[in-house]
Amino acid sequence: MRTTSTRRSVNLSDLVSGLFVVLLSGGFALEAFGHGIGTFARMGAGFYPFALGAICAALGLGIAVRAVIAPTADEASVRWRGLLFICAAFATFGLLIEPAGLVAAIVGSTVIGAMADPESRLWESLLLGFGLSAGIWLIFVVLLGLSIPVLPLVL
Repeated sequence: MRTTSTRRSVNLSDLVSGLFVVLLSGGFALEAFGHGIGTFARMGAGFYPFALGAICAALGLGIAVRAVIAPTADEASVRWRGLLFICAAFATFGLLIEPAGLVAAIVGSTVIGAMADPESRLWESLLLGFGLSAGIWLIFVVLLGLSIPVLPLVL
């Protein structure tokens, strides 16, 4: 009698992505924890960022666990292009927000993040970036009254 062994492979792309999300959002939650969580009745400054980081870390953990428990039939490779451009988009936003302002940071990070998809078009990315800038300006600067520099400091 011959037994057939089926080898289960781990979906490497989902595993790496899930662990990356856990590390990034877990660090975000830990940093927010230092700003005072407060209680549900009196939420501190770090409550919402902590909750968001914890929820994202839990979702990343779910993605990583699913990659091990229920792998796909064909082993996917890590998509380095997407990973690199998305990380570069986060870095671009962080580096540009103070010296260049909200609009440049959002448009720059949107265009660089869109480059993760080889089929993206520059004009679509620019249109999306300026649309996001307008929406974020309306919500955070106009409605919530936050003092975020919208344009470069030299203007």
